[in-house]
Amino acid sequence: MRQAGNVKKGAPRRAILALVVFLFFFQSLASGVEGLVFLHVSKKEQRKRFLKRLEEPEKNWKFSPSDVAERTRWDDYMRVYEEMIQNTSSERAPWHIVPADHKWVTRLVVAGAVIETLEELNLAYPKVDAEKRKALDTARKALEKEGENNKG
Repeated sequence: MRQAGNVKKGAPRRAILALVVFLFFFQSLASGVEGLVFLHVSKKEQRKRFLKRLEEPEKNWKFSPSDVAERTRWDDYMRVYEEMIQNTSSERAPWHIVPADHKWVTRLVVAGAVIETLEELNLAYPKVDAEKRKALDTARKALEKEGENNKG
């Protein structure tokens, strides 16, 4: 694994590596769904959303003043995210990097990834064998007969 840089000044390198290992472990658990999604919001869009959270009282709960300080480390965060994605993505469980500045685009891309994954699973309805077919025919006849008896 390549060396991960510090996101917060003074943050122990092992804490960041622990996060990467945790995310890799999480990805391994999630590999049955054939991948993970990383929603990428640009720094400009993040600023716009933060201002909206401050302007609208019903969205104030979403904002933390520490977010402003953390924005000064944007490039460090992006570098660590990039390393984490490069070191944990696999053919079986790839990361899908989704642009998230425009929610309609995000939803479209995520829906496309979900549809593609579902199609690759080659899902099919269970086969109905002869014994089950006979039981279904018997049930249908009973229901039809019940309907005939209740006319009137």
